[in-house]
Amino acid sequence: LGVSNAFQFRDARNVYLSGANNLGLAPVGSYPRYVRLVRQGNTFIGYSSATNGDWVELGRSDINMEATIVVGLAVTSHNDGVVANASFDNVSVNAYNNGVPLQANINNMHLYPNPATEAVQLEFDEPTEVQQYQVFDLLGRLVRTIKVDPRNAQHRMTVLELPVGTYFVKTTDAKGQQFQQQMVIKR
Repeated sequence: LGVSNAFQFRDARNVYLSGANNLGLAPVGSYPRYVRLVRQGNTFIGYSSATNGDWVELGRSDINMEATIVVGLAVTSHNDGVVANASFDNVSVNAYNNGVPLQANINNMHLYPNPATEAVQLEFDEPTEVQQYQVFDLLGRLVRTIKVDPRNAQHRMTVLELPVGTYFVKTTDAKGQQFQQQMVIKR
């Protein structure tokens, strides 16, 4: 079967996934993939896309839930004893009522290219003033602080001196909002 996306669910608490649950497979293709979960009343619909457009429905389920729910992401190898790894980024949760957003869009920080080899560009969806970026390794150790001009909308950060690996770039804007994005260095 190979690598694929699937829409899986539990229709009650404390029950295991079983063959009775709906499992829809997306076309196998290149990764990364985009995923979307849409709630319409008590109907949940799972989608996948290679382009963040042309969404393919993977499955749907009617599950009675409260109006407010907790949302999470998971990954599995579907093979006992085999660990699966995944990286989730650009995650957002949007609340709508009859197609109208209930709150303003959340400002996001973007890093590209990611994975990076020489440098990354950092930018935000909305005008954002930051004075520095901090780079942390996977153990949470601060490995670099970069001071920037808060009036610039985009910032470029060289990564040549960082070893190959996975890092987290963090910053706080002038209003106190915190941003964090995973950054991968490959050569």
